[in-house]
Amino acid sequence: MTETKTPPRKNGQKILFVAIIAVLLGLYGILLYWGVDTEKKLEASQEVTEQQAETIAEKEQELDQLEQRFQAEIEKAQEMGLEITDLKTALESIKEEKEKLKKDNRNRQSKINALSSKISGYQELLEKRDKDIADLRAQTEKQHEQIQELKGNISEREDNLSEVRNELDEKNAQIKLAQVLSVREFKVKGKNKKGKIKFEEDQEYRSKDIETLLIDFELAPNKVADVESKTVYMQLHEPSGATVSDALLGGGEFDAEGGTQLYTSKQDVLYENDGTQMTFSFQPNEYEYKAGRYSVDIFCEGHKIGTGFFRVK
Repeated sequence: MTETKTPPRKNGQKILFVAIIAVLLGLYGILLYWGVDTEKKLEASQEVTEQQAETIAEKEQELDQLEQRFQAEIEKAQEMGLEITDLKTALESIKEEKEKLKKDNRNRQSKINALSSKISGYQELLEKRDKDIADLRAQTEKQHEQIQELKGNISEREDNLSEVRNELDEKNAQIKLAQVLSVREFKVKGKNKKGKIKFEEDQEYRSKDIETLLIDFELAPNKVADVESKTVYMQLHEPSGATVSDALLGGGEFDAEGGTQLYTSKQDVLYENDGTQMTFSFQPNEYEYKAGRYSVDIFCEGHKIGTGFFRVK
């Protein structure tokens, strides 16, 4: 009896081939999974990087805007006289942060988080300064309104004071006018060489009768005039209107009625408000009286207080 045997080499080769195929398929599956996963991770990483880049660009833009706002805020604060040290410090910090972003992009996310925190702080500072400036403006506007109101009150009071001053000036002027003295009982007399005094009712004299001219008058009582020493001036006017004035005979200049005038003679008298009598005695050396009408004016405290006349034949 013959025994048939199957050769074992072919079966082993088949099993080995199948095993190799299975291993290759397994490796392929693993590699495919890793490849897909890696691609996804790369894509995700790229997306994150792009997002971070966009975020950094946004932060750079925010920093630019903040820099412009801080610069404008500093200018406003300077105009209003406010402290700007904190603003300047923050502005310099912003510039430094911008420079850092340009130079170093490592650890972007952590920097973005830190920068976001700082930006929030800067924004809070700006908001605080905006509030401070708004409060100061409101306070300034209120003070301006109060000042305007005070100015209005002051202007009104000044107007009232001006009216009071005007009234006082008018009353003082009236008082001054009321204090002006007046002359009464005005008489012109003449004294000849023999010493004889002659008085003519018609006030007409020959030149030889008035070698010495005597002018008598009374300062009338005035209840509002001050009791004090007063200077009284006498002017003698020739028929031509010229004032007789000789410094050697006591003449000179004085201020009266808004200008400077000549006087013939003057006297100081204590006015006691009781009808003070006065006499001017004028004896010109080698003076020849001219025929015609002479006038005599009496002045006191810048006012003409009396006038008299006489004629020379």
